[in-house]
Amino acid sequence: VHGDSLRIRQTEVMKALTKGMLHEVIDYCGCTGLMMKESKVESEYTKAVPLPVSLFPCCVPAPYFHHAIKVQPTINTLVEKLARDHEMIHKTLTPFAGIDDFLKRLLEISSKYHSYKHKQDVYLGIIRSDYMLSADQHKLQMVEYNTIASSFGVLSDKLNSLQRYIFQRFPELFPKEFSIDRVAPHNNFISNATSSFSTCIEMYKKKRGISTGDKHVSMAVIVQEGERNVYDQKPLEIAAFEKYGIPSMRVTLKEAYENGKVDPDTGVLMIYGKEIGLVYYRAGYTPNDYPMEVEWKGREMLECSMAIKCPSIDLHLVTFKKFQERFSNEEYVSKYLLKEEASKLKDMLIGFWSLMDRTPEIEAEIVNAIKTPEEYVLKSHREGGGNNYYSEELRAVLEKGIKEKTGLENLFLMRKIHSPTVNAHLFKNGEVKYTEVVSEYSRFGIFISDATKVYNSIDGGHLLRTKAANIGEGGVASGFAVINIPYEGEYTLDAGKIKLPEIQTSFRSTIKKKKKKK
Repeated sequence: VHGDSLRIRQTEVMKALTKGMLHEVIDYCGCTGLMMKESKVESEYTKAVPLPVSLFPCCVPAPYFHHAIKVQPTINTLVEKLARDHEMIHKTLTPFAGIDDFLKRLLEISSKYHSYKHKQDVYLGIIRSDYMLSADQHKLQMVEYNTIASSFGVLSDKLNSLQRYIFQRFPELFPKEFSIDRVAPHNNFISNATSSFSTCIEMYKKKRGISTGDKHVSMAVIVQEGERNVYDQKPLEIAAFEKYGIPSMRVTLKEAYENGKVDPDTGVLMIYGKEIGLVYYRAGYTPNDYPMEVEWKGREMLECSMAIKCPSIDLHLVTFKKFQERFSNEEYVSKYLLKEEASKLKDMLIGFWSLMDRTPEIEAEIVNAIKTPEEYVLKSHREGGGNNYYSEELRAVLEKGIKEKTGLENLFLMRKIHSPTVNAHLFKNGEVKYTEVVSEYSRFGIFISDATKVYNSIDGGHLLRTKAANIGEGGVASGFAVINIPYEGEYTLDAGKIKLPEIQTSFRSTIKKKKKKK
């Protein structure tokens, strides 16, 4: 175990299990909606199961926890300004359109949007920045950022309540050094997100000349066919209706097109006979969401309407990995950020290279990655999870691409972030496993703007995802990780590397600390 282990005797944990602790957790998840649909969704009534979670929080050192909060408004600013730069978006991404039909279609919709006479210039961004703590560099480093369908803000809050409940219900499991006050506070994601929904609906009404008190303007939530993550989505719809009177509907891109239309004279979007003022995408970020042409027609119809989109087509395009690479270019970023802001962001970036641009520097990184694949990650241009290559698979892909002189153009090589490990109790599929883990710490950002100004830009809360240390991917819905809650702990340095305190309890009566190498 890395760090000073705060642990209890095995007998105490076993007592809790025999008293029904696992059943308490399962029942709590069911009663509070800390759930997700089973992987094979056959109908609206498909069985729901508890969400994969960690039973106890994991340490995020306080300086890094608060630093990410301070940086998030800067990321909001950069993403918002870049999303307004239509020419730069197309200049940056067009080279990839020839090898990526998905990107090509999105760029075509963007061009049509900008030529549309009733285009909506209000943007709502609900984005998420993902980091890992580098044990070597002693700082947070960016894994990626997401501008579309950023998930688990709602369920993170629900897990916060579960972990506090476990502390209150089974206090004997926790070491005396544990303080509930150091568990990250509730992030109020529901309140932050629904407030932004309300603001956008009111901005839409004002532009349309509709009375503020008029409650007929609806929100359309775009979801995947057989959506599993409904429990992270529906609470937002319920809260938006209960607090702000905003009715909503859940539709796929296909359903939106087949039951919707746009008035050519006003640009008003109607779906199922209801006027839509806000389109909130929880789908549309992967080619799998466009199995037929009708889905593309649905996306184009939504974008070329007066409804405000979260995100707009251009804000969606900013999520592609080429922009993450460009963030390391000071000249590129200086167009959108002040020098002081740019330096804050640059300090959190790690080596990230497009393999379309085979400069001598990048060729050297490729050679090095083949020699030491454990030091790199190979990423797809697209968002969505499950698109990365690690270790021997990474080496094989690079070697094949070099031999065949093709196949690497849409990939990005990234230095691997080596994060400190601790042991954790991961609850998944009705079982608890005690294993060595690493965590990915995220901040949500929310902003509202139009072509002239930014009306609101805030840090929207946190998310922590924890996974077994030997797993590369980090998606919860895709089955690789569990969600967790940060514990603002201290840390020590050992041989120049960060050591995190382990606040998890132990199934073993003793844990031997690793001996320091001489």
